[in-house]
Amino acid sequence: MERSRRLAELVPYLVPGWRLDPAQLRIVETDTVLGAYQRGQEFTLRCRRPDCSRRVALDLRAAIAAGFGDRPLAELIERLRCRHWSGCDLRETSASYPRGVPLVGYLGLPDMLVAIACIQCGQRLLLPPRAVIDRLKAARIGDGATGVRELGSVVRGPCRACRGMRFSSALVWPSWSGSRPI
Repeated sequence: MERSRRLAELVPYLVPGWRLDPAQLRIVETDTVLGAYQRGQEFTLRCRRPDCSRRVALDLRAAIAAGFGDRPLAELIERLRCRHWSGCDLRETSASYPRGVPLVGYLGLPDMLVAIACIQCGQRLLLPPRAVIDRLKAARIGDGATGVRELGSVVRGPCRACRGMRFSSALVWPSWSGSRPI
């Protein structure tokens, strides 16, 4: 009963590119080409063979148009391998989120906080990811798909301390000592 209640609490936070994982009781990435595109990820591949300098920036939109949307990323990478006589060593070298990892990716992580800081005076507000998503939805300026890096540019209104209008955002990871930042 507790498990189903917990999963039901997470349903309103689902955004494209993410799915509920009943085993972990968390929202996790959808491991498909379409899921990566919906999350706004970018991938760079590079061949690790000494006699090859091939680099590939994955065009996820073109891969979806070619019919790979429902397939795992590993299958797409396998299809991009060359047919070198001693084998291809094409590997993922970077998978990035240009806008930052979506906030929904941090739901369910205990003691994880998001810091929204005024650039002018440095005053910051610490909130759990769920509270940030709820505030973005209430203000109709974002949702769980909002990236951590872009969050600062989405925040509106003056700073309560100095009336500054520019903000930055970052994650505050839980400390190993068990204490929470104030």
